[in-house]
Amino acid sequence: MVSSPLIIDESDSLIVAQANYTVFRTKSDGIAEVYNVGRYQDRIRVTEQGLKIESRHCIFDNEMVLNSMIYPI
Repeated sequence: MVSSPLIIDESDSLIVAQANYTVFRTKSDGIAEVYNVGRYQDRIRVTEQGLKIESRHCIFDNEMVLNSMIYPI
């Protein structure tokens, strides 16, 4: 799940935004648990062709990486 983006800063040519994300894991027994949480930090350039993502950083906010994290998120 990804939250709505929050604009942190903006100018005529650059938008800095942030959105939080959560990944849930559902095991075969049907129990869901929080698997990973973090945030995206985006720099979006305003161009004549429209908005273009200049950079996107995904920041992992968990203190510990799970040993079972074998699949890309």
